[in-house]
Amino acid sequence: GFIFYDAGAVIVTGIDQSKPFRQSAGFGIHYNTPVGPLNLQFGFKLDPQSDFNEDTQRIHLSFGSF
Repeated sequence: GFIFYDAGAVIVTGIDQSKPFRQSAGFGIHYNTPVGPLNLQFGFKLDPQSDFNEDTQRIHLSFGSF
């Protein structure tokens, strides 16, 4: 298993962004199966913006690469 933290900012000229710096954190597991790698992650936003009606959490499932 693992835990993660991710942060970054995207600034676009001509678009007003009150908070361009965003952060998220979460946890997950990597498992190597006989048919290839399996990756399951659960992440959540540390600073959700209510004015955009965005999701506060996300689940990612992938096969084939870590």
